[in-house]
Amino acid sequence: MCDPTLAMVGINAVGTMSGISAQNDAADAQTRYQYANARNAKLAANNQYEQQQRSYIEESRSIIQAGMDTVLQGRAAEAAAYTSAIQNGARGASVKALMRDKGMKAGRNAQRTAQELRSLETATEGSLKNINDTTKGRIASVRGGEYTSFGLGDAVGILAPIAKYGSDTIGINGIGD
Repeated sequence: MCDPTLAMVGINAVGTMSGISAQNDAADAQTRYQYANARNAKLAANNQYEQQQRSYIEESRSIIQAGMDTVLQGRAAEAAAYTSAIQNGARGASVKALMRDKGMKAGRNAQRTAQELRSLETATEGSLKNINDTTKGRIASVRGGEYTSFGLGDAVGILAPIAKYGSDTIGINGIGD
């Protein structure tokens, strides 16, 4: 017949090992969820990066096209003003002053276009950083599973009945009689 204390030890061992197994199964599931979350966060970030880059390209084109339109309008106005000045008898310094004024306006328009492009670039960099930070936060929000291994506390728990009740098979003190 089986010693009741040893039977309790066996039952404790099975219970402890199945508990550790269940905890590790839950940790596996949590880790799989963590990896899926990270993958989904990175896919979403890639989609946001792509959309932001498309938006940057379109806005850049728009700014550049507006700048080119302004240049063309300025050249047409410059040609018309030059022709009108010559036809009306303006000469020398007057024509040079008119042309210098048109040149300064063209320079201001070029600077404005460059500033708008720099502003767009700065805003886009900020948006990309925000996407990156959001992605990191999404990934960090889901922790991986915490695994359990058999340790000294588990061994003590399994052998507790021997310490409490003693054993006819092993001996009262667990050393043998």
